[in-house]
This record gives sequence, C-alpha cells and structure tokens, in this order.
Amino acid sequence: MVALSYCVPIRNRVRDFEKALPSVLTAAERADVEIVVLDYGSTDNLGDMIASLPLAGETVHRLYYDRPHFHMAHARNLSILSARGAYVTSSNADTLVSPEFFEVIRTLAETGATVMRARRKRYNGVLTFKKAEFVAAGGFDERFEFYGPEDKDLSERFERRRCRTETFDSELISYITTPEWQKREGYRLDISTNKMAHRMHKVYDENVRLGRLTVNDGIEWGKW
Repeated sequence: MVALSYCVPIRNRVRDFEKALPSVLTAAERADVEIVVLDYGSTDNLGDMIASLPLAGETVHRLYYDRPHFHMAHARNLSILSARGAYVTSSNADTLVSPEFFEVIRTLAETGATVMRARRKRYNGVLTFKKAEFVAAGGFDERFEFYGPEDKDLSERFERRRCRTETFDSELISYITTPEWQKREGYRLDISTNKMAHRMHKVYDENVRLGRLTVNDGIEWGKW
C-alpha cells in the first residue's frame, strides 16, 4: 500500500486550522495517512488545539521552526522533506477535505501517477505528488518568500518534466474564507496579498521563460 503524508505549513492560523483539521483527521483515519504540521514560529495556541483533538494521537506530527517571519516556500519544503510518505499532499491551514479524499489519492497513486491535482486546475496550495520527484525538481523555489503562485510554479515544472498527472474531483476539497489581514499576518513585509503575489509572479515568470526543470540550484534548500 502506498504511504501518504499530508503536509501543512502554518503560522498563527489556529482559527482556520481548528475548523479544517477535523476533516483531515476523519479522512486520514480511513486511509492511514500521516499528517505533518510545520509550525513556522507561531505564537498562538496551535499546539494545545491539536492536542485537544481526540483523533490527533500519533497521526499528527507537529514540528516547530522558530523564525520571526513566515517564508512560504521554505516552510512548505521543510514540511514535505520531513514527511515519511512516498506521496505527499502539500496543503494549507484553511483547506477542508472530504472523507474519501485520501482513498481517491491512494487509488490514483497506485496507478503510477506522479502528480495529482484538482480537475479545475485551481490549486489554492493543494497539490499531491511523488516525494522523490519533488526532490528531483528542487522542491518549491525558495525565492517565493511571500504569498503567491509557488504551487502553480511547482505544478508547471512537473509538467515540463513530463510527469504523469491525474486529476480528481474538485469537490473533494474546499476552503475556509479567511480575512485578508489574517492571510498576510507574519510575513516580513506588511503589504497586501495582491502586492505579495505581484512580487512573486516575477519569479514564476522567470521560471516559465527559462523553462526551468529544477530550482534552488546551488543552495541548501529546505534546511532547518
């Protein structure tokens, strides 16, 4: 049976995660999935909230990285490289999953797919892939410091690498509406998410223009 991990980087988003995590735990219980929570310098009661959920137990592995500001790509890379599954779902604190989500993912993985995404190609930070291929592609480009298209960049890099991609019903995932101030909290610059995305699109555009197959060349990416 294919081993699966569900990875969430989070910083001070306990209000969202306490709503989303129960859905992930329910789905994980049906499919024996590891949940990796990368706590990137949170100062709220995230740890207490996770410990209070009866299904958390050995399923949730909370890792803490002490930094004064959130760094999107680095946080994602830390969580994924810490995962034990052969396949990893990269996700967010505001994502809810249906009870059968991981069963569908496992079925697609067992057909030999490398990448799995929602059918509408609307990423919202949710993408499943073979961990070995993620490592070979250099992970998330760590120039994506802020909120932006880091998920789209990774997905399109997989496409350029000719990875086999399968899609699943978009209704298997949904999202909690999060206030703008909460989405931008914790980043190094106090600017809107639109301005963050505009800055980060320059990285995305460069990678597309150059047809990059790997990123983070010459740096030790995803390091603690």
